[in-house]
Amino acid sequence: MANISFYSNNFGGTAVDLIDHDAGSGIGFFGDSIGLSVPITTYQNSTYTTNANGTSTDGMKLSNTKYASTSGAYHNNSSVETDLRAIPNYWAPLNVRFTHDEPVATQNVQMRIFNRSDIDVHATDVVTQVYEVRHPNPDDGQDPAGAR
Repeated sequence: MANISFYSNNFGGTAVDLIDHDAGSGIGFFGDSIGLSVPITTYQNSTYTTNANGTSTDGMKLSNTKYASTSGAYHNNSSVETDLRAIPNYWAPLNVRFTHDEPVATQNVQMRIFNRSDIDVHATDVVTQVYEVRHPNPDDGQDPAGAR
């Protein structure tokens, strides 16, 4: 049987928690802390798990990877730009896992940023920068302390 699970990488890099997306939880991107809006023409400074409305004030702080350029990102508000190809798995705020009981191949996989009502309608007035951090070997790009 096929299964897709969503996990969050916490801010300290020591835990991976299942996001209960069936209950409407997810991740939220904020300004300097949870609940604070991202100022216009900027990118988020913090990422947290949230409730279905994105309003939870007790969400877990996640690893935050912020757009810096077409080839780099900032991690947890560092001012040092890291090359996208060098970002380790545990820096990504979201870890999506597809599993199946039998060996299968996937094709035409899509990620959609939508308006929360219609998967075919892009989120209004939202600029989204997405990068797939992919180190297929579980030992590649991992926390040097072995947290994952």
